[in-house]
Amino acid sequence: MTTSTTTDQKPQTDWAEMGRQLRHPQGEEGIKIGLGMNEANMGMIRRMFELINLTAGQHVLEIGPGNAVHVKEILSARPGVQYTGVEISETMLNEAAQNCRATMNVSFLLVDGKSLPFADEAFDRVVSSNTIYFWENPSEYAREISRVLKKGDGMVCLAFVAKSFMEKLPFTREGFDLYDEQEVKTLLAGAGLEPVSSLRETETVRTNTGVLVERDRYFVLAKKV
Repeated sequence: MTTSTTTDQKPQTDWAEMGRQLRHPQGEEGIKIGLGMNEANMGMIRRMFELINLTAGQHVLEIGPGNAVHVKEILSARPGVQYTGVEISETMLNEAAQNCRATMNVSFLLVDGKSLPFADEAFDRVVSSNTIYFWENPSEYAREISRVLKKGDGMVCLAFVAKSFMEKLPFTREGFDLYDEQEVKTLLAGAGLEPVSSLRETETVRTNTGVLVERDRYFVLAKKV
């Protein structure tokens, strides 16, 4: 990440560059960003997987797993589950493949962030943590999620941080679309996904800026209508 130097020689963080790397991690700096995201988001990711009640024989799709260091832990606690992760970042995809090279029932795929290259109703569960800010066309992408989700017992869970917190961060000023709980419910409903429950929880985390903070996180769960 580039820095600038003031007259007193103190380095200044390039917040715009950090935002770009959070959106699409690339190269060595992207790898570092991925490690930072592990620390900031692991609690949210674990909670998200708890909420969807995965059982043996089910197939889960995760949108934006980053370096996927959580996947081995998630699947070891849920034997018989098949996992697919899709990433727009080739850097993160390579890191994920390396981190999960000895893990069974796992596959990763590089995607364009606009469509999901899977058959209709291919997945029992679809999950995503902290990616909704970056969807290029949220309505169309939500419809893609609905398309690949099974009817009946199929479930989607979107995890994200409250807009009221995110808008105060210096790196979210460009390239981030921030949401509150109702906006996410409305987005899903417009794609034929009926919200069935939502949770708001407060957690203490160390952000990508290195600061320890309290933040509100949301989990919105929905089923296909």
